Amino acid sequence: MTIQRVTILASLGICVVPGRAWAQESMTLPVSPKLKEVAPDIADAVLTIDRAVELALKLSKDLAAARENLAQAQGSTGISRSALGIKTSAGVTATRQNQTQVVNLGDQSLVTQPQYGGQLTATVQVPIDLSGVLKAAVTQAQYQELSAQIDLKRVQNDIVFNVKNAFYGVLRNQSLLEVAQSDLQNAVDRLSDANLRVAAGTVAKYDVISAEADVATAQNALSQRKTNVSIALSALKSTIGLAFDERLKVSTTGAVATPKSASSTILLPSPTRLVDVVAVKPKEEQKTTIVSDPLQINESDFSSLLSEALKNRPEILREEASIAAAKRGIMLARQSLLPTTSLGYSHNYNPNPSGLGGQKQSGQITFSLNLPVTDGGQARARLQSANAQVSLAENNKRIQIDVVTLEVRQTILNIEQSQEQVVATSQAVIRAEEAFNLARLRYSAGVTRQAGVSPLIEFGEAQRSLAQAKADYVNALYDFNIYNTALDRALGKNASLRK
Repeated sequence: MTIQRVTILASLGICVVPGRAWAQESMTLPVSPKLKEVAPDIADAVLTIDRAVELALKLSKDLAAARENLAQAQGSTGISRSALGIKTSAGVTATRQNQTQVVNLGDQSLVTQPQYGGQLTATVQVPIDLSGVLKAAVTQAQYQELSAQIDLKRVQNDIVFNVKNAFYGVLRNQSLLEVAQSDLQNAVDRLSDANLRVAAGTVAKYDVISAEADVATAQNALSQRKTNVSIALSALKSTIGLAFDERLKVSTTGAVATPKSASSTILLPSPTRLVDVVAVKPKEEQKTTIVSDPLQINESDFSSLLSEALKNRPEILREEASIAAAKRGIMLARQSLLPTTSLGYSHNYNPNPSGLGGQKQSGQITFSLNLPVTDGGQARARLQSANAQVSLAENNKRIQIDVVTLEVRQTILNIEQSQEQVVATSQAVIRAEEAFNLARLRYSAGVTRQAGVSPLIEFGEAQRSLAQAKADYVNALYDFNIYNTALDRALGKNASLRK
């Protein structure tokens, strides 16, 4: 087995035994926690939208990774700061010679080197940062730490939006499921009534066939709505970080907001008179089409919201910290051409000094200055790289400003459009309910608006229109809530929540 294959297998967690067939070790896969394990206080496992956000901030793997990145950046800052600190050391040295060294001076013998010896050393060193390189390294690390802190806020901002979006997805699909259940019940009621009328001989068999088709269609729609609710719940559990087999329930408490009718007005065009329509002449074919923006927003409100977003969005604050860190890197790039200095003191203790002028204790102060002459172009290359990093960081900031500006503007337009949709669809539901009730009365009376059209068919069309109107209102209502949640994310409000 080659070394490369051994390395790959080891990286995959596979045990390799020389001379024997390799086998994969048993691995324990990480399992997402149950709701009762992380939130035992929640009765019957019913979640509100605020509790869902709280749990997601607690269980999110992305947020945990961002915290680890911050801890790593804090460690790097500590390492850089330690270069400016006082360093002390102590040492012990023991020696043994093959024999004692003796010098004979006439009748006397003088020991110059004992056979056994030892030495104790204590050293204190204080760095002198004349060039400012060490301080620049600390400042750069601090800005990188700040960037990691802001990125943690960015992840939190996104998590809150994703959880609320998934939560609204569950509520939306549940509301559509209720619409489908009501539609199926109406279809079953029509089929039952049609069977009674066929038995009485008052309507044709075709009415029963038509009602049966509507029941089958409603059954299929109900089945799809149930599937959508299940999928939405799975997506919510995944976003929060809960186990997929969790029997999760969600509540609309504090989640759904309805726009005021007065806050949204729908401008309708003036009706065209029939005489004007007849008098209109055919227009010549136009070769050029000019498209202008049909929607207008309050620029004052937009500027205010954009200022708030540019001030709070973690992505922009992160790029500003990256720019500051990159600028400090220019100082570090010149390091190889800057002088280095240090000041040190060492104290030695020798219990067995030599006979010729040996001392038991001695001290030494050392000052060193190193002036580099050439570095082979290293400083120039580093400076070029540092300047490029500054330019890249500034360009990234401009990109993020454009992204945030577009996101805020689109979200404002979506909110205004969704407000009008809620008002329009709510009015459509009222009209559809009136039409449905009138169709039911005509069907009971055996009459229809159009000659030759079965009252049951007209009744069925009114029922389908009512179901569609209700579904449109549900979609408009939850679009409005999701867009408001998106605006909070666009403004960076979620980043300031307590973790």
